Amino acid sequence: MHDKLCELSHGSNFPHLVSFGEDHAMQTIHIKFLTENDRVRGFFELATRSRIGSLPGQVYQIPLDAMKILDDTHIAYRRASDSEVRTAHDQVRDPSASVL
Repeated sequence: MHDKLCELSHGSNFPHLVSFGEDHAMQTIHIKFLTENDRVRGFFELATRSRIGSLPGQVYQIPLDAMKILDDTHIAYRRASDSEVRTAHDQVRDPSASVL
């Protein structure tokens, strides 16, 4: 099951499962903040009250239930497109590709 969870985390953008050990998994989503101010505030709120992962291109991976934190604090964001997520993951896997 662990391999299946890891496999699902790299698929389509709606939603993902990420494994945190043998018996722990959560659904996540990739987002982009709409403004620099939203990005700063959103990163702080999520880092202190939930979880947030950062990818190249200002794409962030957050737990599905963390969207409520952003909504409650009126921080603007949108779901990252599948293309944006794929590009971000490609840059993590091959950092030299982003330089070319």
